[in-house]
Amino acid sequence: MMIDVQSGKKLVEIFGAKLERRKRKQNERTDLMDELMQIEDENGNKLSDDEVADTILMLGFRAQPFNIPGTAYRYALQCRKKLVEIFRAELERRKRKQHEWSDLMDEVIQIENENENKLSDDGVVDNIVSLIMGSFESISSACTWAFYYLALHPDVLRKLREENLAFTKNKIGELIASEDVTKMKDTSKVLEETLRLANVSAFVFRSGDPDVEYQGYVIPKGWKVIVWLRYGSTDSRNFEDPLCFNPDRWNKPARVGAFQVFGGGSRICAANMLARMQIALFLHHLYVKTTYLPYPKPADGVKIVLSRM
Repeated sequence: MMIDVQSGKKLVEIFGAKLERRKRKQNERTDLMDELMQIEDENGNKLSDDEVADTILMLGFRAQPFNIPGTAYRYALQCRKKLVEIFRAELERRKRKQHEWSDLMDEVIQIENENENKLSDDGVVDNIVSLIMGSFESISSACTWAFYYLALHPDVLRKLREENLAFTKNKIGELIASEDVTKMKDTSKVLEETLRLANVSAFVFRSGDPDVEYQGYVIPKGWKVIVWLRYGSTDSRNFEDPLCFNPDRWNKPARVGAFQVFGGGSRICAANMLARMQIALFLHHLYVKTTYLPYPKPADGVKIVLSRM
């Protein structure tokens, strides 16, 4: 997605400049950025500038809302301010000049409600920022966990690879389409089981309106409530042996309300099917085209060797 790439590059530029200043001039105070710059893995390698910027943004998203210098929340607010500036400038540019392509921002600009009213400029920018945040880390993290679980369960990996190789034989010279993904049953089961065990969005926020009574407790109007989505996905009342990676459990659907990795109801994640498709396509191309083995002497953080099939 073009706008996603542009915003990502801009964030790296913003924090890259700040990182360079920190490297040249020692700080009298120590804050989140300083701590992240000092983190090392088991091989003594520190985080790259890109990794520091990514971590600051995502830590702030789930941080306590203390808007004081040095906190993750304050850094996240600064990130959001920069993103709003980027998208508002892009929105103004699109109003002045038409372009040949159509992307996410164009679609949001054209959205109308039941009275045929379109979103205000603030509404467009707020929605774009929210959509970027929702897709910033969740897809890559889910793909990483799928890769991990499949490495631990070679029998599941074998079935997934066989299914995808067989599917590819019927698609010689053709691209995989979204409707094709739904036909890959073993891949879909691996995808759902990965999301169940490693749900990146572990919770959502809600507000009590009006007062809500639950099991003898009263949640006052306006209070924030955290809905812990991961609890339902790992509850033995909903899933047998819930901490076990078992894609075959999806031979039958989960009971209503037990599986809410994308939320539910009118507030369900609008991109939930897109996310599923992206992860499925990643698994398809990875396991149709490559094999991998552990690397006996890891260097520079590389612990596996990928080879073309």
